[in-house]
Amino acid sequence: MQLAINYSPQAAALLGQKAIVLDRFKLPNWDWLIAEARAFAPVYVHFDLIAGDGKLAQRDWGVLERQLRETDTRYLNVHLFPRLSDFRWTAQPDKAGEARVIETMLRDIALAVSRVGAGRVIVENIPLKRKDGAVTLCVNADVIRDVLRATGAGLLLDLSHARLTCEALGWDLSQYLDALPLERTREVHVTGIVTIEGQRRDHFGMQPDDWPFLDMALDKLKARGAQPDMLSFEYGGVGERFEWRSETEVIARDMPLLAERVRAFSGR
Repeated sequence: MQLAINYSPQAAALLGQKAIVLDRFKLPNWDWLIAEARAFAPVYVHFDLIAGDGKLAQRDWGVLERQLRETDTRYLNVHLFPRLSDFRWTAQPDKAGEARVIETMLRDIALAVSRVGAGRVIVENIPLKRKDGAVTLCVNADVIRDVLRATGAGLLLDLSHARLTCEALGWDLSQYLDALPLERTREVHVTGIVTIEGQRRDHFGMQPDDWPFLDMALDKLKARGAQPDMLSFEYGGVGERFEWRSETEVIARDMPLLAERVRAFSGR
């Protein structure tokens, strides 16, 4: 398993100083940022693709496939994120509506599979937030398992998303993880979670109570025989959304602790 972090100037500077170790920078599919980050380390692309809104066919697949190829990105990720607005609904669907959503998710993932192959598609679980208007069945562990089984895709386990979903729905995280198809995990995302103005938010540095959740998840992955290729710390970045939470001190503190866990998981 390799270790990655969101690309940021702060992380690049620490890498140059040999204050942290990493295998790749994770970054969005922006050509200008890919060029910038590759000057410091190998990179891989995390795409903004969605399965469930029926719009994947409208994307420029020539560009997507070029970016996969030029960065040697192993997996094409899609977010399992159908919204009520995608179907012009104002409330959660009935059984017939749920079947329609599942059909749309399957069709979108099948399109991705047809372009790059089932072995290169990974499906990411989203964080359930009421304001996002998500169709809630997309976070159901049985639905996720059935979708992956039907399409042959792998799982991108976002641990922070799973935690936020369980908090929103009052579920037990350990039981939820057990119900997910962890054996199909190809990539893991982790961040710290903090409360800001009463709202739980991810993409922060690791807090003391975040580490036990990560250790629990890694233990479960190992027990299920999962062999993820990447553990990615989704902290830091560029632009207004992330520049205020790309602190050098946080990266220097958390990356060595994550590296220790990657080595232990991989038996290095």
